[in-house]
Amino acid sequence: MNERLMEIWTLAQQDRKKAATLGALLLVALVMGVRAIVSGSGGPSRAAAAPAARGMAAPTAGKPAGMTMEQTLAALRPQQRVSLVAGPPRDLFRSTWAVIGADADGVEGKSGAGGADNADGSGGVRERVEREAASLRLRSTMLGARPLAVIEGSAGGGARRRVARMGEELDGFRVVRIEAHLVELEKEGVRVAIEQSRPTP
Repeated sequence: MNERLMEIWTLAQQDRKKAATLGALLLVALVMGVRAIVSGSGGPSRAAAAPAARGMAAPTAGKPAGMTMEQTLAALRPQQRVSLVAGPPRDLFRSTWAVIGADADGVEGKSGAGGADNADGSGGVRERVEREAASLRLRSTMLGARPLAVIEGSAGGGARRRVARMGEELDGFRVVRIEAHLVELEKEGVRVAIEQSRPTP
């Protein structure tokens, strides 16, 4: 036996790299063997399993026997209250045109004679506004983020051109819409459209 050990020691002294590798392998094998023996005895694994078992049993201890999983989740879920919102006070999609027309028709005549006088008065206002609008000429329009229109008016005896944008007033008319070759004006609740005259082909 001593001769065998001496032979191994002589070989280790001759090749120290192999000896170091062999020693490391023996050390790893020893550690794995000790670890397998300790885990097989059940000490650490049982100690680790006991808290897990207690943690799983804790939530079920407070749950009544008759409750299902869905009922338990419903009890833990926060309750939400839904309140109905009242409807808007007016129709948001009703056109402004219709509102202006209703207001103009709903105003009572100064004579107090009733609906017939009111109808005649509104017809007279429309005719007068259309006559005034006939003196205006649309020369050009420019669309974009802020569209504009070049309108020529003959107020005061001479024709002059002016640039108007949405919402601006021109000879008592307010510009309410600008499109390509068309502008829409409003005066006293009456709307009129003026188109640009284009040469015929």
